[in-house]
Amino acid sequence: MNYKHCLLAALGAITLLSTGCKKDDKYNYAPDDPRIRVMRVGGLNATFVVNDAEHMIFNYDSLEYGTDVSALIPYFSGYDAMPTIEILQNGEWMPYGNTAYEKQTFDLSKLQIRSTSESGNFTTEYTVNVRVHQFDVNALDWVNGEKMQGDSLSVLGGCLVGDKMYFAVNDSKNGDSFISSADAKSWSSFVPDGVEDMDLSSAISVGEQTLAVLSKDGNVYTIDAATSTVTKKEMGYKLSKLLFSVGDKVWAVSSDTLVAMDTDFNVVSSMKAPAAFPKQIVNTLVTKSGVRFDLGYVYGLNGDKAVLCAIDERGNVSNITTSDKGLPAYAKASLVFIDNEMCLVGGYDANGVLAASFATSANGGISWKINTHKCLPKDLQSANSLAALVSKDKLYLLGETKMMVATVRGAQ
Repeated sequence: MNYKHCLLAALGAITLLSTGCKKDDKYNYAPDDPRIRVMRVGGLNATFVVNDAEHMIFNYDSLEYGTDVSALIPYFSGYDAMPTIEILQNGEWMPYGNTAYEKQTFDLSKLQIRSTSESGNFTTEYTVNVRVHQFDVNALDWVNGEKMQGDSLSVLGGCLVGDKMYFAVNDSKNGDSFISSADAKSWSSFVPDGVEDMDLSSAISVGEQTLAVLSKDGNVYTIDAATSTVTKKEMGYKLSKLLFSVGDKVWAVSSDTLVAMDTDFNVVSSMKAPAAFPKQIVNTLVTKSGVRFDLGYVYGLNGDKAVLCAIDERGNVSNITTSDKGLPAYAKASLVFIDNEMCLVGGYDANGVLAASFATSANGGISWKINTHKCLPKDLQSANSLAALVSKDKLYLLGETKMMVATVRGAQ
């Protein structure tokens, strides 16, 4: 290549480079461009799309049902040149700051924006369209179950023995009894023969065939679920609460002592309950810990603070969490495992006020939140007493004489 050709090539490269830079500069810095390039909203994990043809700004994915968009702070940016933003308020365009120090909030469902180019020569307007799911796709779908006989029942608790459900109830006419069903359609009521002064709220399942009930004098009665045969077991301890059956042991409380028994209710060992163990036991739950072992949870109160503890198959007791981690303090509640979450259902506080929303934990009971997706059905939100049971893929909720059923996933 001769000198002339080299010079021409160099000049051509310089021309292309200069043209490219000018094009980029023109694209990146446009003082006459009033368009908004990006809108983001503090507190929302959402991507907003700016549609200049339709003069609309909208979120790409609909926000979760129930998201409050009435008091949020939007932030805007243009194409390097910063347009002046105005918000339509009460029929007038008002200047809007664009820094993190601005604390004024706006209802995004009614937001209209005017953007003026940095040069002041051009304007464009946008309507913000925030899309929020109109239906709660994660909510429980409740259907009516069978209505129980009687004018009113006080529901004391529930227990699952094999595939058969037992709800402990008190009828003002007939006293304490169990109502049971294997299919949730045909229910029968029975009082075990020979059981005096039962504490039905302390009923637990032992194995696939036995219902165990604690009498008020501290002895244990076992009831065969198939034959209703009652067997009394005299205890050396005066037990105050049956907890659950985990592995090959049955656990109970005697005052401030934890008692471990075999499945024939012979005492195997005992130990003083840890200081963090709940003094007032509200409900218990047995779930799988990993793949192989069962873990028994005990939920209750120490004074006005909620406590969740656990006992494993080896008898190790651990303090899982307290009110400090969001665990609500309920005087009455059912502890169940559905949708791969631990749930407190039908929680009554110390004043008897019923919580409509479930409290849920997705990490084994360590941290808790009030879950507005999982709620009691409206028909039971004013029930004076209720209890929940999970059988296979169904959550059964008995409130007084009304049964409601929801299909669930990941149940234990």
